[in-house]
Amino acid sequence: LSSDLFSKLYSILIMSGHCHTFLKHKIKGSWLRELNQFYLNDLGTKKIESVFDEDWTIKDSASKELKKIRSEKRKIENSLDKVMATCFDKAKRDGILHEENIQLFDNRKVLSVSATNKRKIQGIVYGQSQTGKAVYIEPAEVTNIRNELQELNFRETIEINRIQLMLTNEFRPD
Repeated sequence: LSSDLFSKLYSILIMSGHCHTFLKHKIKGSWLRELNQFYLNDLGTKKIESVFDEDWTIKDSASKELKKIRSEKRKIENSLDKVMATCFDKAKRDGILHEENIQLFDNRKVLSVSATNKRKIQGIVYGQSQTGKAVYIEPAEVTNIRNELQELNFRETIEINRIQLMLTNEFRPD
C-alpha cells in the first residue's frame, strides 16, 4: 500500500474505534451484535503510527537501515554543500562567474559561468541561459559526491518499498 492508502486505512481504523467505543455504551440488545462489524485493529494502528509521521512520510526510525541511509544522505548533502561553496568561492575569485550565487538547474546545484569562461572550470555542462551568455556547470568535484547521493536515494527508495510491503503484509489477512 502507498502512503496515501495507509493514511486512509488509518482513518478507517481510528473512526471505527471511536464509533465502536461510543456505541458500545449507547446501544442494547440485538444491536450489540452489529458492533462486531466494526473493523478494529489496535495493533495495526500502532504499527502504522510507528512507521509514518503526521505528514505521512516514512519516519527515519521505521527501520535501522532507513535510519542509516538517511543519516548518510545528510552527511553527503552537507559535504556536497561545502564542496560546492568552495568551488563557488574559487570561481568567484577567478572572475569567471556570470551570477553571484549558486544556481539550481534541473534540481542540481550548478555554477552560472560566463560562456566565454566555460573551459576554465572542469565539470558537466547542464545547460545555458536563454541569452547564451551563461553556462550552467556542475563542478567535477561535486559530480562524484552527487553520484553517491543518487545511489543513496536508490537505496532509500528500495528500503521504503520494503517497509511498505512489510506493513501491507500485516493487514493482508484482513
